[in-house]
Amino acid sequence: MQMDTEGRYLYNSLSPKKTECCALWQWKSCLISTVMSAPDYCDTKGVANLFISSYCRDYLESADNCGPFWTEWKIILLSVFGSLIAILLTICCADCVRYKYRIQKQRTLYKANRDKISGEDLLSLDTRLKIGSTDKWVVFSLMDEEFVAKIHSFVIYGNTGTDIIVITKDDEVFHTTTANVNQMNKIDMLSKKGVKKISTGAKHVCALTSNGEVYVWGENESYQLGTGDTTASAIPLLLNFNLTNEKIVDIACGGNHSLALTDGGHVYAWGLNSSGEIGNGTVNNQSTPYKLGLANTQANQPLPNQMAYFDEMTVSKVVCGYAHTLVLTDEGHLYAIGNNSNGELGTGNVTAQTTPNKLDAKLGRFIDIASIHYTRISTAVTVKGKHYVWGQCQSPYGDLVNPTEVKVDSLHHMFAMFATPRVTDYPIVMSEHPDSPVLHSLCKCFNDRLTSTFKFIVERKPIHVHEDYLIMRCEHLRTIFADMDKGAEKELEMNEYSYVVYEAFLRYLYTGEVYVEPESGIELLDLAEKYCETDLKIKCVRLLRKGITIENVALIYSAAIHKKVTELEDLCFKFALAHITAVTQTPTFDSLEQRIYKNFIAKASVKGVFKR
Repeated sequence: MQMDTEGRYLYNSLSPKKTECCALWQWKSCLISTVMSAPDYCDTKGVANLFISSYCRDYLESADNCGPFWTEWKIILLSVFGSLIAILLTICCADCVRYKYRIQKQRTLYKANRDKISGEDLLSLDTRLKIGSTDKWVVFSLMDEEFVAKIHSFVIYGNTGTDIIVITKDDEVFHTTTANVNQMNKIDMLSKKGVKKISTGAKHVCALTSNGEVYVWGENESYQLGTGDTTASAIPLLLNFNLTNEKIVDIACGGNHSLALTDGGHVYAWGLNSSGEIGNGTVNNQSTPYKLGLANTQANQPLPNQMAYFDEMTVSKVVCGYAHTLVLTDEGHLYAIGNNSNGELGTGNVTAQTTPNKLDAKLGRFIDIASIHYTRISTAVTVKGKHYVWGQCQSPYGDLVNPTEVKVDSLHHMFAMFATPRVTDYPIVMSEHPDSPVLHSLCKCFNDRLTSTFKFIVERKPIHVHEDYLIMRCEHLRTIFADMDKGAEKELEMNEYSYVVYEAFLRYLYTGEVYVEPESGIELLDLAEKYCETDLKIKCVRLLRKGITIENVALIYSAAIHKKVTELEDLCFKFALAHITAVTQTPTFDSLEQRIYKNFIAKASVKGVFKR
């Protein structure tokens, strides 16, 4: 095969003596030129070329046996047929070129942002929660590509998942629907305000800004906007909390009620309360935000009030279901309030609760919770990485009245598996990193005896790993492997740290995730510092922050001082002050080093905690 002066491919193997086939030669040459110029990954090239060559060869071999009329008629048909094929293949090739352009564009975006987030561990749970590929949401395929590239985060909501709120990288906020995705309605009141979270109810929406302002809009027949009346609003309204030395750091919307959490661990609630979901001990609706703590017995109380149950607790997170509320404290205790017709409170029955009900402590210490107002479903994850779900679940699960452990990668993935409709329970932050199946396969290889090439022995128990991967992944282990004799047995005994810590460390190298008890987290933090694993150290600090209890706060406080983690030290100190009586009576507090003990007492005295 060679090319003519116009760059078209010609086949010299066919006999030129078949002069009656000139027309056939012409369209075949044009068609082959179109096919051969297609992108390399276009599957039509090889198939079409093989078909053309085979068909022409069969025709030429039989041409001598046909009369002039038949030959002329067949040539005309073949010319028309060939032209149609050429047109179809041109369209195919154009689609391939457009696809290749999109892939190249995505790669360009990835490279442009790689340096910006190079410090992130792409295998970590936190990073994977950020990954929000629009390919997983069909609605974005209908939007303008340039606009999609500007998206920072988005929320899909509504009873049928048809409403969309988008926050761009330029801090602009837009609303649209799946029925008309290219008609973006800018929300001026929220644009350039640093919106950090959007929470949606059945017919109302709350937005939280970086400076702690809360905006509300939508229907208001049950006081779900918290404005003191039942007047609906199509535009965002700034909600007044009358806070002193505090600011709002989190929000949550139920079907027709809403919650807000302050940086001081206090909770404000308002809206519908027909099932006790607000937690004020009654079933009276609340027209304005009130503070959980003191008893509230009046309907539509305009002044902040509290329920005594949470008066001595520090709340770290709140979420809302359709007509129930989940409250997580800084000690990892989980409380449920409100409707329970489908077991969403996890009490083992379907009886509603107007006062908080604490979940079984045997489930473990909880570090995160989630719920969604579209269904009566609750989810939570413990410090050991165990995920639980209960309430109104999809078939074949049905109603789960007790927390049930499930195997998932993320707390938020459970809403895709168990909830109806499948909507986002939390704003999805976009990332240019694709969700790689290679990374998932790598995670599964940890401690896999079948594929491993090396094993560590800790406390007489093996941990199966892959030597070549660890050499690339960890500089400290690279040094260990380099010091080993080449002919040595493919195993090594380690005794500097406990099995739990070594297992957690090696699992982290494969998955980027850290799941251990806080007490073991202190030991893992020491390993991270000794092995110069900065990312692991950050994750250990994050784990310890979520794992502080009255019993271990003194240990974590001491470790934070030794490892010079000021942020963790300050957090432990604040926690200890909030629970000063109980903390000072623990054995771990009595065993503090004298220097640290005296320093703590001095700092606490300055804060006035020992004054009568």
